[in-house]
Amino acid sequence: MYNVRLTHKEIDIQKIPEASRALREFVVSQSLSDYVFLRTCNRAEVYFIDDGVLPPNGFLFECGEEAFRHLLRVACGIESFVVGEGEILNQIREALEVAKKEGHCSAELARYFTDAIRVGRKARRLTRISRGKVSIVSLALEHLRGMLGDLTSKKFLVVGAGEIGTKVARALKNMNVEKILLSNRRYDKALRLASEVGGSAYRFSKLLDLVKEVDVIFCATSAPHLILTKDKLEVADHKLVVVDLSVPRNVEESIRELENVQLISFEDLAEKANLNMSQRMKEIKRVEEIINSELKKSKKDCLRNLYIYAERVRKKEVEKALRLLASEAPEKVINDLSVSLVKKLYHPLRKSQVVIQGGEND
Repeated sequence: MYNVRLTHKEIDIQKIPEASRALREFVVSQSLSDYVFLRTCNRAEVYFIDDGVLPPNGFLFECGEEAFRHLLRVACGIESFVVGEGEILNQIREALEVAKKEGHCSAELARYFTDAIRVGRKARRLTRISRGKVSIVSLALEHLRGMLGDLTSKKFLVVGAGEIGTKVARALKNMNVEKILLSNRRYDKALRLASEVGGSAYRFSKLLDLVKEVDVIFCATSAPHLILTKDKLEVADHKLVVVDLSVPRNVEESIRELENVQLISFEDLAEKANLNMSQRMKEIKRVEEIINSELKKSKKDCLRNLYIYAERVRKKEVEKALRLLASEAPEKVINDLSVSLVKKLYHPLRKSQVVIQGGEND
């Protein structure tokens, strides 16, 4: 298996959408036929089996055991922007399902992903890596409670009814927030979400009017441009908190200059979450031990499967050679047997880089 990627560790998180577009162009240009594309707020990655592919310039490239190790680390949450977050498991599962549905995921590639999901669950069950507030939404709400106190009586506006906007709205409902306003470019989606959480839906054209009414605005859309700019928020004549969970940013950074407006960005929340990284290091080491154990087991399983496959091939080729000895020259039969064995054993050996890279002592 191969992996090509750019994540929050290599580039600014706001450049992830651009990296994602470049990676999709790579998939098309290389005519990949066996791949899974993983795109989240903080990563753009493609995992594939196809051989003879030249990785794009500027992207990280790994293969074999290192590619699988990275996938396991991602599934366990230790490669996330907010270490330990659990949403990545759902995102991996969804990426796999999309690849299967679109017909570009072999059983071999799917096994890597199902194993990663299993190991991700195991790591969370056996360690404390996901304890505490680790989702970006829960971090935002905890931060707001520290600033504003009781949130139930506050008036919230959620801009965006996609994945993140929906999580925010549901979290507010679970906290018994009394007034939840929702606005989305597609009004029908805002209506559906408002119905689910007991809120009120508004068209995008009403956004400026709503700014004057609410205490907190959550901006969580996938728009590639700014939605809330400094000039639009100048109308706020009361204390207003704006939380921007969009990637790329949907809120203009300069609104920090407004006297009545306070901005909380995606990066602000992630920095807050990782302040206690030293406390999580022990759990990260425990997760890495689980990953190493799984990789060792994977090598043993792979070796066993290779042996079973090689023995099956050997028996068939010997039976075929014995039949041919009755009518062909022994030298030719033996030569054809050796050539056929090399061809049939080379393909699975070439793909089993996890084993080959393991070394002679494994």
